[in-house]
Amino acid sequence: MPTPITAIELGRDVSSTVYFDGSIDEVLIFEEALSSDEVYQLSGDYTPEGNYTTVMYNASSKTFWSNVYWSADLPDGTNMTVQFQTSDNDTDWSDWSSEFSDSGSDLTSIGNATVIKAKINLYTNDTHYAPALDVFNIT
Repeated sequence: MPTPITAIELGRDVSSTVYFDGSIDEVLIFEEALSSDEVYQLSGDYTPEGNYTTVMYNASSKTFWSNVYWSADLPDGTNMTVQFQTSDNDTDWSDWSSEFSDSGSDLTSIGNATVIKAKINLYTNDTHYAPALDVFNIT
């Protein structure tokens, strides 16, 4: 027989005082572990599009950004693009660049800058499938 749980803490590592810095929505608690198929059935479909903005990377001096490379799992009907913002002072940022859709794309159009950050845009035409980024590199 499993040991009864006397308290449940969500959003905190119970072995420390580190708390989750974000939002938790729609918590479900089950009497047993669910299979991946059961979790998928509960989760519903993927959203048609979403994005992730990286933290800024500071090169410490004005840098010529030459190429962007990535490896991603892109099932049929999914796509991924990348946009960039640059700055020389961490405060005044350029507008987002046009979208780059190919790994290995030439970044000369974004110019030279000290600081750079990327926005990774993920798209799907079939909400049963989602793209997944594995590796991302700017040179």
